Amino acid sequence: PLSGEMVPLLPGLRVEEAEARYRLARTYFQANHWDEAAVVFHDAAGAIRSDVGPYAAQLSLESLNVLGGHFQRPGCIDTLGERAKQYHDAYCGPAMRAGNQEMCEILGQVLQDVARYRSPGK
Repeated sequence: PLSGEMVPLLPGLRVEEAEARYRLARTYFQANHWDEAAVVFHDAAGAIRSDVGPYAAQLSLESLNVLGGHFQRPGCIDTLGERAKQYHDAYCGPAMRAGNQEMCEILGQVLQDVARYRSPGK
């Protein structure tokens, strides 16, 4: 799942399933199991109309940032960029943007940071 392949969001995820995945991912995150946390948070982020979806998206990106930055796994930065774009598309489209303004600003900044990271001469 962190190999660079695009993993789709699970938009049909029921709220209860998303909440259960979020709790599991938090356990991984708190135990510094970044790979597992990134994957399970990504699953929970698919529940875009749930309360946990936006938090799961942000923590999925944070897990990838730790893997890419602290553990120097550059492929994770690529995955971070792809997922940030997915989350931006899901949470910041016309129907969702009003309720996610702060998150959309954060995602926009993440996308800019990843573009800067990928640019030659960084």
